[in-house]
Amino acid sequence: VGGFLFLVILPRVLRWHTRHAVEWAMPGQRPEAGVVYLCPPTRAMRVNALGLELLPLPVGSTSWLACPDMLFESVAKTYQSGAVGIVLSGTMAVALDGLHAIRAAGGLTIAQSQFSASHGEMPGAAVDFGKADIALPPALIAEALATLDQDASLSPPAGVLRAGAGRLISGLA
Repeated sequence: VGGFLFLVILPRVLRWHTRHAVEWAMPGQRPEAGVVYLCPPTRAMRVNALGLELLPLPVGSTSWLACPDMLFESVAKTYQSGAVGIVLSGTMAVALDGLHAIRAAGGLTIAQSQFSASHGEMPGAAVDFGKADIALPPALIAEALATLDQDASLSPPAGVLRAGAGRLISGLA
């Protein structure tokens, strides 16, 4: 019963904090603007030209540690200069290789400012080691994303999978 409640309640709780639709990711689903996709428990998520890909996590207590890099690296490969990676509050320094991949592809990397994070280790590492392009409190991240969404000059190259106005926003918290 507990697992079922989690699956039902998490999207509802997140909807309280956003105007966007919130739903569990499905294999092959094509990302759409205005939708927050949740990676199901015991899965890793990547994006490719066909849509979302969900992979089983290997058994082991640390198997999830590679998931942020896997997601960000796939976002960089698929969206190239149209990729945006966001790192929010967290207690471990993960996603650094993925942030480097997004930057190398010409995308934008954003971290929550450490002073605004309840756990600053993850965004701090994104700034110090991942070299995030921008560090802002969450409300200003939202404003920055709205501005980016309106700037057509920041769309990914022709032939690259597009989500909404041309950017896939992937965030980690």
